[in-house]
Amino acid sequence: IYRMSLRKNLIHELYELKLSLHLMPRWFWLIVGAVVFFFILLPRLGITFAVNASPSIDKRIFVVIEGSSPQCGGLGAFYFNIADSPYWKEGTKFIKRFTGCPGDVLEVKGLEFYINGHHVGTARTTDSKGIHVSHFKWNGKIPDNSYFVMGDSPRSYDSRYWGFIKKEWMTGKAYPLF
Repeated sequence: IYRMSLRKNLIHELYELKLSLHLMPRWFWLIVGAVVFFFILLPRLGITFAVNASPSIDKRIFVVIEGSSPQCGGLGAFYFNIADSPYWKEGTKFIKRFTGCPGDVLEVKGLEFYINGHHVGTARTTDSKGIHVSHFKWNGKIPDNSYFVMGDSPRSYDSRYWGFIKKEWMTGKAYPLF
């Protein structure tokens, strides 16, 4: 008898729950659906979103296809794993343009940077606060599993100052949304 009463009580509770869920407004279900889609389903498919906090790239919100490798010249996401940076915390997700790839020739002449003989940028001598910054020095082929990355803005904090990023830091290709 106790089991039967428990069963009836459970059925009654489920029926009440169904009625109360049915009475929720449509906008509530749209929000629930969007949250499930963007924060549960897409990440399981290897699709995430990233926010570029600095003006180094002219867009701010990106879709990142995890596990895909950015093409040379394309945008990609990676974790900033440079210790003791005065500007960004180690482990911050960055979006940059993969300007130099393994096997490309990087030449630094003074403050000017060239990849395969083409000028790609100029390093600054001071940061936005007027504090002196040193720049990366390299002449030769970019090593295997290493990349030279840059922002599109001349004021971008990028490989011109801290050198190559490693392939294992990469998370995937980045596609700008807005």
